Amino acid sequence: MQKMNPQRLFIGCSLALVVTAMTLAIRAGILSQLNRELGLSDTELGWINGMAFLGFPIATMTGGLLYNLLGAKRLMLMAFVGHLVGLVLTISADGFWLLLSSSF
Repeated sequence: MQKMNPQRLFIGCSLALVVTAMTLAIRAGILSQLNRELGLSDTELGWINGMAFLGFPIATMTGGLLYNLLGAKRLMLMAFVGHLVGLVLTISADGFWLLLSSSF
């Protein structure tokens, strides 16, 4: 078993929080563009933006429960894949439902 490095784990978790914050900021910054390009209502844009704030605590709670079972490395890999899938879905979205699921 590999020796745990608390400093490395702290840096990795801090980096994950920075990436999450940047993702939320970028998504909030493109809402007006999404409104123009896809003709979404303000209510739909609110739901899309709100999904990001719902997904974060759900991921935090489930990740916390799965941490001891899967380990930090696997959870970080899952977070990376989740962010990548969300990015691809956002880029390819053509309407409300795909944007809503990509934000979650």
